[in-house]
Amino acid sequence: MTPDWNAYVRQNLPPLGLTPERESEIAAELAGQLEQAFRDAQSAGATDDEAAARARLHIRDWASLAAELRASHRPVPPPLPPQPSGPWLAGLWHDVRYAARKLRQCPAFALIAIATLAFGIGGNTAVFTVVDHIALRGLPYPDPARLLDIEHTKIDQPEVDPWCSIDNLLDFRKRTQAFQSIEAVSPVWNVVLQSDAETERLETLYVSAGFFPMLGVNPALGRLFQLEDDDRAHPAPVAVLSYDFWKRRFAASPSVVGQSLRIDSSQVTVIGVLPEDFRWRGEPLRGTATNIDMWMPLASNQLARSPRTLRFLKVTGRLKPGVSFDQGRDEVRRTGAALTTEFAEANRNLSFDAVPLESKVTAKLRPAVNLLLATVGFVLLMASANVANLLLARASARRQELAVRVALGASSGRLLRQMLTESAVLAALGALAGLAVAKALLILILAYGPPAMLKAAPITLDLRALGFTAAIGVATALLAGLVPAWRAVMGNSGSAVREGRGITKGNRAIRAALATAQLTIALVLLIGAGLLIRSFLRVLAVPPGFDAHNVITISTQLPGNSNSAQQRMNIYNEIRDQLLSTPGVASVGAVSRLPMLGQNLASLLYIEGQDNSAHPPEVEFRAATPDYFTTMRIPLRSGRLFERHDRATQFELIIDDVTADRYFPGADPIGKRIRFLADSGGPWFTIIGVVGSTRHFGLETAPRPTIYRDVATNPLGAPIFVIRTASDPTPMLQTLSRIVRTAHGRMPTYNVFPMEQLVARSTAERRFLMWLLTSFAAAALFLAGIGIYGAIAQSVAQRTQEIGVRVALGASPADTLRLVFLEGLQIAAAGVPLGLLIAVIAARLGRTMLFSIQPYDPLVFITSVCTLLTCVALGCYLPARYAMGLDPLVALRLD
Repeated sequence: MTPDWNAYVRQNLPPLGLTPERESEIAAELAGQLEQAFRDAQSAGATDDEAAARARLHIRDWASLAAELRASHRPVPPPLPPQPSGPWLAGLWHDVRYAARKLRQCPAFALIAIATLAFGIGGNTAVFTVVDHIALRGLPYPDPARLLDIEHTKIDQPEVDPWCSIDNLLDFRKRTQAFQSIEAVSPVWNVVLQSDAETERLETLYVSAGFFPMLGVNPALGRLFQLEDDDRAHPAPVAVLSYDFWKRRFAASPSVVGQSLRIDSSQVTVIGVLPEDFRWRGEPLRGTATNIDMWMPLASNQLARSPRTLRFLKVTGRLKPGVSFDQGRDEVRRTGAALTTEFAEANRNLSFDAVPLESKVTAKLRPAVNLLLATVGFVLLMASANVANLLLARASARRQELAVRVALGASSGRLLRQMLTESAVLAALGALAGLAVAKALLILILAYGPPAMLKAAPITLDLRALGFTAAIGVATALLAGLVPAWRAVMGNSGSAVREGRGITKGNRAIRAALATAQLTIALVLLIGAGLLIRSFLRVLAVPPGFDAHNVITISTQLPGNSNSAQQRMNIYNEIRDQLLSTPGVASVGAVSRLPMLGQNLASLLYIEGQDNSAHPPEVEFRAATPDYFTTMRIPLRSGRLFERHDRATQFELIIDDVTADRYFPGADPIGKRIRFLADSGGPWFTIIGVVGSTRHFGLETAPRPTIYRDVATNPLGAPIFVIRTASDPTPMLQTLSRIVRTAHGRMPTYNVFPMEQLVARSTAERRFLMWLLTSFAAAALFLAGIGIYGAIAQSVAQRTQEIGVRVALGASPADTLRLVFLEGLQIAAAGVPLGLLIAVIAARLGRTMLFSIQPYDPLVFITSVCTLLTCVALGCYLPARYAMGLDPLVALRLD
């Protein structure tokens, strides 16, 4: 006869203090377990009485069981609502509401999970927004794939920027059939806007008449250039203003069209204003296009009538519809070869080619973009792993609830859907909070990031960023929720009541796997950050070739009426004397182009007695005052410097040691004669001195051959003053700028800053990338520490009885400590080798971003591993302290 197990449970189980419904559910579950034990015993051959006795032995200590149930059970919410017979969305809405109620019942869990996801999703959204605007979404022009950059590269000097002469430009237009238009843009030019109110320096670009139509640009006001404006014989004195300059200087007044401006010593008529969203993304700007104030016709540039040997233009062409890139490139190469044959002296040693403008613009950004996207992707994976750990722990605590729901008829698919819905609600809330995090990160990135990289286009959170956030929110919901939901639903629900709050062995293995993955990712990011830090330190250790300490620079434009060489020298001497009379000023010099600012106009070099006329090399050319070298502390290697009494008729030059070593190997260059600029028939200049080389293109670029001409024979219309002070020059910036501005009438001053700032600016992109990656690596290390702590803490909780037995049998606290730390080291032993392998592969792929170090730098790898192991030790410490303090009697009583 089968006993009444329900009555038996009711008779023996003490009151639990739970709701009547909950106590009835537990009684029914226990009765079902006893009934199953009774049937199992009968199947084994026992009589009814023997089977009943064996079943009663299944639960011996009813009081302890009641205490455990009181401690581990909360009131279970109502069962899941039945699947509605209406539309699928109605059922989904029920699941979402139920998930929201469950999260409100556990606010601490919800806040921690949402904050973790907000950090991962917000970081991804912010970085994606930046790289999307500067590198991913393509050029903001119609059909940008048809835009080609046409290059003229020196075969024996590929490091020299590819520029084009104006005559070659015109010949390419005449001789090519594949292009709809071929247009050119000049280097950035500094001109002076003179008015009664204020004298202002404007950054200007000269472009050919078809430049804006080629890009599909329509004016916001007025008109753009026409062919008659760009006539080299009679250039029109007209200008187009940028939208920002128009708004800043003219308060966005429509009456600006037709207004006459005094630019340098000429009158220029404003004919139009560019649209607000227009940015030229091509060269020679390299990200500084937002600083362009004014655009003028190419024909009005002072170099527009220069010979074919003077190359100063960047050229872009638009292919005709239906013409492929390969066809356009082949025609450029054939036309270039024909021009080389026809104009051998001007085009010898040149290689002509065409590359897509889009790839040209983004090529230098691609490594950094890929690195940043991979980094934030890894951080999101780590955040998802941490949330998955939280969901595993929460699912373990809800196993009894799930068992009851199964007993009441809920299918596994129904439960899986509900738990995934809870993960999706968490991810949605994390994505919403992530937008706020992304906004804050964007503010920091735009405030402290390098302008040359970030000002190529306005960067804001837009619909693409919102779509990206939604996509990674969905991905995060699946990454963080699928495994915990599957483990909770597909586990042995029938044994949930007996298991209490312990976690299954499967969950423990999953937690260890998640912690291993986090350690692997953290190690990869640590090594990446370490390599960038080491590279940055190596860059900072590179001597620039001058002493930037206690030096400031001030750029200016001399008045337009100072046309003669003597007038310019008189004005310079007047300003120089006033600066020297200022207390704290030690020396003053001037130069045509500062170091670290990039290329000035290059010059061909012809050396007397050397047969290099067939392939004259290009060198950097700068004009400098006699005191420039001493002010900048550029060392004199041999010979002498310019002297103030040198006459304008003396044709003398100073070269740097790179020029001396490359073109006068094993010989003393002092007294040798050279010709330079673009004409092999010009006057001979005598070399009077050799100075140390300086880095004009940044600390990471090797010095290029440079020659210096005395300002006595080449007076500067736009001198750049360098002023050395006896102490920190920062407090003197405004005073010295005012002296230059007011020493001779009203002259504009700009680029007023310490030279140390200029040196720092040359490393801005590397510094920005280093700090960004280091910040994310630190966050990854923190998340890995939390992950290892969670895995070890849950393991200790599961092994409480085992630890109690060990202590009862005589294990010392050190033995317990060793046991816990050994488990943490086992996880590290799996994660560290995998992390090292991935880091080696990643370092090899990203070696172009490293400077003066090997991709497998031992110091970086060893330091990163030690840092990670320290993090593992810290993550194991608190669980180990808890395990060491366990009372064995209490531990052994836990079921």
